[in-house]
Amino acid sequence: FTSPKNDDEQYLESDPARVIANCYDLVANGVELASGSIRIHTAELQERVFAVLGYTKEQVR
Repeated sequence: FTSPKNDDEQYLESDPARVIANCYDLVANGVELASGSIRIHTAELQERVFAVLGYTKEQVR
């Protein structure tokens, strides 16, 4: 999963549509050359994202 922008983590449960992904595109002359994202690297944040999606801890373990 792609990590949310640091400033947007606070909205994960209260307003998930407001959360922006921490991703990027490299474009030159209108052509996408590369793209990527910063992945979630903490179990706590990943569990929060799963909870927002409706999964229990037992389902994702």
